[in-house]
Amino acid sequence: MGGADELPLVGGRSTSGVVRLGDTVRRPTGPWSPTVHALLRHLADVGFMEAPRFLGMDAEGREILTYAHGEVAADPAWQPGSPAYWPEGLRSEETVIAHGRLVRRLHKAAASFRTDDDGWREHQGRQGTDELVSHGDLGPWNVAYQEGRPTGIIDWDHCEPITPVVDFGLAAWNFVPLGDDRFPDTPRRLRLFCDADGLSGADTVLVAVHHGRLKRAEHLRFWHRKPQRSIDGLRGVSESLQ
Repeated sequence: MGGADELPLVGGRSTSGVVRLGDTVRRPTGPWSPTVHALLRHLADVGFMEAPRFLGMDAEGREILTYAHGEVAADPAWQPGSPAYWPEGLRSEETVIAHGRLVRRLHKAAASFRTDDDGWREHQGRQGTDELVSHGDLGPWNVAYQEGRPTGIIDWDHCEPITPVVDFGLAAWNFVPLGDDRFPDTPRRLRLFCDADGLSGADTVLVAVHHGRLKRAEHLRFWHRKPQRSIDGLRGVSESLQ
């Protein structure tokens, strides 16, 4: 499938068959895709520039999105359980601050999006009154960078309803990052991230991180929900190991 001008985009953790064609990205879809498309349309309408624009579907049934220019901190050789890939150019305190501001802008833009849909990839249930719909997997592996600054968020398949404070906890774990001994200045980095996001109070921050980690653990029970082409790719890997 696909044309000769399509460039495979590798390094993704959960969706195979993603390609670039010109200034667009073509991706396989799943039952959750209409909800993702509605969110992306909303973010475009309110002027959140860091999300891709949904342009429609192609003849092969793939969604068409605008391409996010920049470098993504994803290593094709990464294995589950290994530390996240952090190139030296993304380790500065300025980048930590930029991450916090990015999360704050996303929450502001997403706050006015409401949906009764319940077709999420890694979540069950409808959006609660105290929840917004956020990306669901914020981390350097899903961000495009230019000169060390985040300029775009990619791979929105995991978007889900979540309270802003818990989403902050998830983002703090991944963007500061926490739990990674390669960053000995974690307390200072966390303070910079909190100040940039606007969240304050040690108790609030620590509870947010705790509940964010619990939320992430819940996603394990949804990991069977993959686009068909991802399932086929996993089968190929399994067969090659036999």
